This record gives sequence, C-alpha cells and structure tokens, in this order.
Amino acid sequence: MFLRKQNQGGKPGGWILGSIFLVAFLACIFYFSDVIFAQEQVKTIVIKIMGVNPSKEQGQKLTIKTHLPKEVTPEDVLDKGDLEISYDTEKSAYYVYGEYELGPEETIEREVEIRNIWQIPVREIESLRIKSAETVELLENTEFKEKADFLRNSIEAKLSEIKITAINPQKHISNFRDNVALLEAAKRDLMLSRAFVSQVKVLPTLTIWKLFFIVVIVLLVLAASFYFFWLKQSKGATPIVIGGAAKDDITLKQHTEEEQIEVSADDIEKLMDDQ
Repeated sequence: MFLRKQNQGGKPGGWILGSIFLVAFLACIFYFSDVIFAQEQVKTIVIKIMGVNPSKEQGQKLTIKTHLPKEVTPEDVLDKGDLEISYDTEKSAYYVYGEYELGPEETIEREVEIRNIWQIPVREIESLRIKSAETVELLENTEFKEKADFLRNSIEAKLSEIKITAINPQKHISNFRDNVALLEAAKRDLMLSRAFVSQVKVLPTLTIWKLFFIVVIVLLVLAASFYFFWLKQSKGATPIVIGGAAKDDITLKQHTEEEQIEVSADDIEKLMDDQ
C-alpha cells in the first residue's frame, strides 16, 4: 500500500515530512472473518487498510493503494466499500485504491472483503486417492505392478503433505500455494500411472469373441461325437427280437438241430457196418 500527498499550502517542505510520517503509520492487516481457520469453514477474508495523518497542524489529501493477492479477481471481491479496483500490469495483480482528505491527526480505516478462494476441496484429494488405488488394481498382474505401487506411494506422500488448516491468513494463503503445487505433482504421477494401463497388452474384443465361439464349437463337436459313439455301442449290445424270440436264440437252435442231424447219420452208418 502506498500513500501520496498533494501540497495544499503551509510551510515549505511540510508535505514531505507529513508523507514520511504517513507511510510509517500506515498498516495493512489481513484477518479471517471467522475465528476458526479450518479451510472448509472459512468463507471470506477481510483486508483492513488503516491510514493516519500524523500532522498536528495541517490536513492532507491522501491516495491509499494496496495490492490484492495475485489469485484474486474482481469477481472474488465481495465488498470494497468506496474503494476503486484496478489492475497492475507490472505485478500482474489487482489493487484497490482511494483518495481521502485527512485532517490533522485523522485516521481512516477501510475494509475489503474477499471470497476465500485459497482452499482445495477435500473431495478432490480423496478422488485422487481412489483413482490411484483403482489404477494399481488394474496393473496388479502386469509387468508394471512395481512401478504402479511406487507411484501410488508417491501420490499418497504428496497428498499427505497438503495442509488443510492454518493459524493465520497469511500462512493460509502461503499453504494454499504450496498445496496447489503438491496437488499438481500428484496429478502428474497419476497420469503417468494410467499411461501404463494403456501399455498393457489386451486382446481385442473381436478376437476374444472369436476364441469364445471356437471353443463352443469344439465342445459341441466333442459332445456330438460322444453321443453318436454311445448310441452305436448301445445298438450293438441290444439283441434283435423276431417273433418274440431273440436272434441269438434262433441261431443257437439251428446249430443244435444240425448237430442232431449229423449225429443221427453217423449212427445209421455204424449200424449198417455192424450188420
């Protein structure tokens, strides 16, 4: 924050001395609007700007100016009172300013309320943990398992370093900037781990279906072969019945009758010889 004084008369050189004292007494104080500094509970941050005219004899026209944190945009400023907001191209940051007439030893105080944008949602951190675990599971039985485990440990270490709370607003903003760096590093590790998944050799879907149908056809052919073989064996073992008698029984009777006929002829020849 800066102070500039415009000469309004009085003793020569008095405005220079007054400006020195004004710079010395001017303070810019950051504080949270909530007493508790837990990241998820704090909704706004308030910048308090104070200025003092130490001169006991003359009034002064002052221009106060203070830069906002670089992450802040005009949309994040919820209340700036009678201050104006502009952009500093050299510092790449917005600032607030205002001109005031201060009487001798007069003090001014202005506040700028800003949305608390310095926070990383807990759900985003947990989402990275879940995705990391899922990636390791996908690479469980692959050649990339050890690398996936290493990256998962690296991601967990980075996420564990993210600080959710702070004891004061300055530290809160500082922690946020460190947290963003850790979060981005964890995301890079996750992208690298997921790249291994795309390198795993996986059979195309069409090939899998072809193999499935081939296996099914082979099983059907084997089943049909066993069925017909069984059917053939069953037919061979079953006797054919003709007129109520089995074929084997008829054949046996025929052999018996032939043997009887042969025996009778021999007997007749023997009887003739004996005579």
